[in-house]
Amino acid sequence: MEPQNSFFDLDFDSIYPEINAERFGLCFFNKLWRRINKNNFSLLMSFYGSHRAGKSLSACAFADILDPNFADELEQRVCYTTSDLLHTFSDIKRRNLHGSAVIVDEAGSGALSSSRWMEETSKIVSAELQACGWLNLAIFFITQNFQFLNTTARRLSQACCEVSRTHDEYCVIKVLWLNNSPWQQGMPKRHFPIFCERYEDGVSGPVYKINRLLMHMPRKDIVTRYEKHSREWKEKLLEDSALEVDLIDFDKKKKQAGAMDLNSIVKDVMKRKDEFQTVSRKKGVSSFYNKDLIRHVYKTSERESRIIKALAEQQSKRRPSVEYTE
Repeated sequence: MEPQNSFFDLDFDSIYPEINAERFGLCFFNKLWRRINKNNFSLLMSFYGSHRAGKSLSACAFADILDPNFADELEQRVCYTTSDLLHTFSDIKRRNLHGSAVIVDEAGSGALSSSRWMEETSKIVSAELQACGWLNLAIFFITQNFQFLNTTARRLSQACCEVSRTHDEYCVIKVLWLNNSPWQQGMPKRHFPIFCERYEDGVSGPVYKINRLLMHMPRKDIVTRYEKHSREWKEKLLEDSALEVDLIDFDKKKKQAGAMDLNSIVKDVMKRKDEFQTVSRKKGVSSFYNKDLIRHVYKTSERESRIIKALAEQQSKRRPSVEYTE
């Protein structure tokens, strides 16, 4: 009976400690670090969530944990434009830095967005992402919706992180590992991170599933520098957007002015119809305007000459007045 009593008197809490939230976090990031630095893999993760949910700062916290050089080079590692991203890749390759963390912020509206998939810059960036695998990079895509990323960025993503926030202390991150298969249509298979606790002599313990991470904001200096870097880009984006709108309005007004000029030419051609009308072979009457003469006199293009000819003939037949507009 004494061995049994001794057995039940053992401190099982110290022998088999209950895993807590902090140990879960350590296990999760240790697995990411080993994936990059020990197993010779790259890490590509997408962070998505509503506006101001903390996606970018959560990615900064991930990058700061996994890459000791990230904080010192934050302004170069958080990229918004195609040229910045390619320059960062080139710099990392030149210095032969393995395991570097790079954040592609606002990826859903930049060169990696689904709406710009056919653009040449998007193809270049997609090819560069696949060519940097030997550097074991940790690349984080930030977007408001996972579907906003183009096909290559979505299929290269090994994990998808849904970020939400209800207050300023921490973000709630739901991490799902993705398994892309050529035999599966639509969205890839996904599952939560799973850990199996092991004791001495390789004895397996309970299996745990992480359904969410409570992620505090990164260090204050990182937050301050990121907000400054992001604000500068967004202010420039606002200026560039206003310029693009002005150019669109200018081009529209230019087309309208051209249309008004064509309408004036139509009226002038009808006044001078004897100079531009040709004789019909079938009817023997001068009822057709010659577009080549119109083009020669008014120095218009082939298309504009056809439009002027058609409008002049239409109005000559006493049909309702038609004006050219675009």
